[in-house]
Amino acid sequence: MEAIECVLILLDDVDIRHLSVEWLRRQIGLVSQEPNLFAGTVVENIRIGKPEAELEEVEQSAKQADAHNFILNLPEVNSCLNISHCPHSHST
Repeated sequence: MEAIECVLILLDDVDIRHLSVEWLRRQIGLVSQEPNLFAGTVVENIRIGKPEAELEEVEQSAKQADAHNFILNLPEVNSCLNISHCPHSHST
């Protein structure tokens, strides 16, 4: 493999060498392409980031992720996103 001698990386037409390293690092994220499967219900999985989330927040999160309709078509034991179908919903 040949070594690269000169590379110009632009971010919004700005050479990244002119940007603050700290600022640039805060702008970059990594999304793994490997899926992670967790045990538990869909609701429990959505609550991983906020365990105390009310069911209404969980439902809103599913809608924002465009997963709500998919989840509603799962077997009832897994979906539990409709408040009336979730006898063991978490409340704080």
